[in-house]
Amino acid sequence: AEVRFLIDSMSHQLALSLLSARQSEALLETRELASFSKVSSFVIHDVKNLISMLSMILQNAETKFGDPRFQQMTVDTLRGAQERMKRLIGRLTSPTKQADVPLSDCDLRQLVLDLAEDMKLSGQRKISVNLDFAELPPVRGGAERLRSVLSNLIINAIEAMPNGGELWIGGTADQVNAWIDVRDSGVGMTAEF
Repeated sequence: AEVRFLIDSMSHQLALSLLSARQSEALLETRELASFSKVSSFVIHDVKNLISMLSMILQNAETKFGDPRFQQMTVDTLRGAQERMKRLIGRLTSPTKQADVPLSDCDLRQLVLDLAEDMKLSGQRKISVNLDFAELPPVRGGAERLRSVLSNLIINAIEAMPNGGELWIGGTADQVNAWIDVRDSGVGMTAEF
């Protein structure tokens, strides 16, 4: 009877150990899938934004292709898209840790103005673009990451207004913090979304 009790106890412990191992493996797979899903969503978002930028050029190419300014803007935009794709591929092939992001003093106002110029926001046909900035102090940050985030917000705002509207980008600061606001008059999202 003692031997049977010992075998039953060992079997029970073995079963619990196997169950625990399976649950740990399932948890690890879930975390790996979640991590992959998170990375995939960022990559898809960046690629989608690059496609949107190229689509804007194509939409205007039929009517403005003979204009030397449009030709130069197209070359500049394609060059910028190529550089962003290279950086995206670089991030995917050798991902960096958050601590590896080079920090520097960033002029937020100038960063937005340069981005607005690079994205040719003033050339938007149906969208009124308003830039409204107070004096912003330099902030410590990763300029390229900040630029990427702002670019994504701006492209999302433009996509939210397929029939036109108003895009407003502004910035304010106090003694400790600085803010950049990107607003649009687009349709917005449903509560469920």
